Amino acid sequence: MITQRFSCILKETYWFVTTQYHIDQIGFWATEERLRTTDFHEALELQQKLPGSTLTYIDALFLDRCVTCGYSPYERTRYFKSWDDLVVVLQGYPGWCTTSEQLVFCPYDRPSKEE
Repeated sequence: MITQRFSCILKETYWFVTTQYHIDQIGFWATEERLRTTDFHEALELQQKLPGSTLTYIDALFLDRCVTCGYSPYERTRYFKSWDDLVVVLQGYPGWCTTSEQLVFCPYDRPSKEE
């Protein structure tokens, strides 16, 4: 049985204000996140002040922290807009694993294959 003390999913509506800008040397458009908030009115106010910005939302954020100890492979916990993005990033860190139940484990708390 796995003891889960830290959640790696924040289930709440998050609003994002993003802007796009053209990178001349490379020749493509880049997107910059300007705001992440749960307050719709705050996001809408900023979006109206930034010409060409986009307001989007998602229903959950995924964190790259271990569900047992709370540690992250980075200096601080990072947030991902999709579980698949989180899985791809953590594959680059030896010992870190994710499960089909949307759990994250560090190398020290990784469950054995028997569990």
